[in-house]
Amino acid sequence: MELTDRKRQILKIVVEEYVAAAEPVGSKAIADLSGKDEEEMRHQVDAAMAQTFRPEFLNRIDDIVVFHPLGMAQIEKIVDIQLADVRARLAKERMTLAITPAAKQMLAVGGLDPVFGARPLKRLVQREVVDAIAAAIIDGTVREGDQVTVDADKDGGFTVVCDNTPSATYEVPDAQ
Repeated sequence: MELTDRKRQILKIVVEEYVAAAEPVGSKAIADLSGKDEEEMRHQVDAAMAQTFRPEFLNRIDDIVVFHPLGMAQIEKIVDIQLADVRARLAKERMTLAITPAAKQMLAVGGLDPVFGARPLKRLVQREVVDAIAAAIIDGTVREGDQVTVDADKDGGFTVVCDNTPSATYEVPDAQ
């Protein structure tokens, strides 16, 4: 792109834009064909783009990146990232968090949406883990120095159990 300033000097500007569709255009084709027939999937995504956007807009796009659905290994890593944030918040209050493998698995399965990926996971962690810990802190069940354990119960929910034995160390991560 070129612009001319008031002294009539030509300025060259490089403009890069990233456009993310608010609606996952072609998500059905991606979900149905990902890992099976990449060429057909790409063709269906291109067709969905052509139906959704005007040709003038599509002509200005340099590249379209198709994001493939997340697998269980990726979602479990995202669960770890979300729980690391909760651990950091608790460490500031001299508390620790332990989570059982069953609870971690329930978070991974419950937080994964075939269309929206891991977007629901953060809300699930907030609702099932953070809010339960906050309620336990408010009612006095959990205090400074306690270890909080999150486990899966038999009914498909989560339980928060407090171990009042103080932990030996608290790692307070640096603010990022």
